Amino acid sequence: TAELYERATCDGSVSKNPQNIYKPFTQASLSFATMTACATDALHWRCRRPGDVLLLRGMHRSLRKLQNECAMPTALRDRLPLLCDGEGIVWAPFIGVRDSFAATGHDKERYTLTVTIDTQ
Repeated sequence: TAELYERATCDGSVSKNPQNIYKPFTQASLSFATMTACATDALHWRCRRPGDVLLLRGMHRSLRKLQNECAMPTALRDRLPLLCDGEGIVWAPFIGVRDSFAATGHDKERYTLTVTIDTQ
């Protein structure tokens, strides 16, 4: 449904994006300074694992519960890539960015990541 697809903003908050149900996407802005300070070989992509958590708005939240809250289909949960480092998840599409990596209004340089889901 259209309500499933949400858009993550640079502060890690999520807003509904019901206008474009045929090309659902999620986008996040990450702090350039934090990303460059992180060792490049430490960042990697992977699928979800049991027990994954994300530090979001000051609280450690279970990825499974966050995906349940936005009514994400189980098949989609297993296909979405997660950006991770040695400490855990940095960015989960449709969910948000870990607090320490989230770009703020003070960040003049930032990385923007976008994931588009092929619905065909």
